Amino acid sequence: MNIQHNIALKNYNTMGLAVFAKYFYKLTDNAQLPDLLKEIKKYPQTYFLGGGSNTVFLHDFDGLVLHLATRGIEYQKTENNQVLVTAQAGENWHNFVQYTVQQGWFGLENLSLIYGTVGASPIQNIGAYGVEVKDRIRRVFATDTQTGKSLILHNHECNFAYRNSIFRQPENKHLLITAVEFQLDTAFQPQLGYGDIAATAERMANGKPITAQIVANAVIATRQAKLPNPDELGNAGSFFRNPIVSNAQALELKQQYSDMPIFAFDDKTSKLSAAKLIDLAGLKGFALGGAAVYDKQPLVLVNQNNATPQDIVDLCQYIQKVVQEKFAVSIQPEPVFVE
Repeated sequence: MNIQHNIALKNYNTMGLAVFAKYFYKLTDNAQLPDLLKEIKKYPQTYFLGGGSNTVFLHDFDGLVLHLATRGIEYQKTENNQVLVTAQAGENWHNFVQYTVQQGWFGLENLSLIYGTVGASPIQNIGAYGVEVKDRIRRVFATDTQTGKSLILHNHECNFAYRNSIFRQPENKHLLITAVEFQLDTAFQPQLGYGDIAATAERMANGKPITAQIVANAVIATRQAKLPNPDELGNAGSFFRNPIVSNAQALELKQQYSDMPIFAFDDKTSKLSAAKLIDLAGLKGFALGGAAVYDKQPLVLVNQNNATPQDIVDLCQYIQKVVQEKFAVSIQPEPVFVE
């Protein structure tokens, strides 16, 4: 097998960190897996890498980086105005979402312009503008790299939660997602629970019915206005999860800060805006070393001046410290920190 040596990963992680992989393999066909699984056992550790949009390498990786680059989309129409769409893990997520909209398959349009791959989407249960991918995933296809067995996990077996799943747990890091099956609709029902998306979509529709393409375009425009393009300014997207706190603490914060957004999570807890907490803490635009809080969206940390992995870690920890001291709220990072 063509295992490469000492490969620069700067172009394989959207944060643009200048780190190297001691060994590197690009998987383009699942038929390569049997031989690859035998090879994997020779290395001290293996990291599965998709688009690198949710990854922060802490230093050079002294093992094998397995880059998922498989492609392919299949579909099967079912009854009740639905279609089952299976995409290979290496498919670009944004391109896949746009493809489904163009085909008249609906349900993912609110998740437009999220960087990464299809295979990464179940891991942290990606979500945006009132939609979580778990609500559209039917099955996840995976390979146990320890035993070589192929697995099919149904939705309920994935233990989906807010920005979490069974695949994110350390004990399951040997599970390699190879494809994901989505259950989409052929009858469109817009999800416009977020005011900025609704307003933008209505403006784009200009009095005509709102279509899925208009919703996708509204999401794209909104994200482009707030979030930097990783090709222009290195970043890992939303860096912190929105914290979950008790209803009592949420109410207390609302009384102190009238513009604090609060979203009901369940009967006893509420979800706060991590971006608002960071903003109220006065950290928008704050920099440490080559890393900085993005001046248009404080939820995003950017590599603005050849940041090192330590710069990212230091800035992350500083933000956590300030927010904890000011609001008594703990915020946790979304990206995976790779040792």
